[in-house]
Amino acid sequence: MNGKLIEYMRTHKGWSREYLAERTGNIVSEATIKRVERKANYRISSVKLIAILKALGLEIKVQRQNKIQN
Repeated sequence: MNGKLIEYMRTHKGWSREYLAERTGNIVSEATIKRVERKANYRISSVKLIAILKALGLEIKVQRQNKIQN
């Protein structure tokens, strides 16, 4: 997940990192949000990522591709 997208969505809404952390139900700390936004390869748990995206009004769709066997 690109942290710049999270930062863009947060700032576009006029939200602080602290407010976004509150919107996640405090599942994600303000410090974690800062690390996600600033570090290109920062690893975050799926629970925390989903909490951030949900707070921002976004969602993840996972598509499973079936492999064709011969």
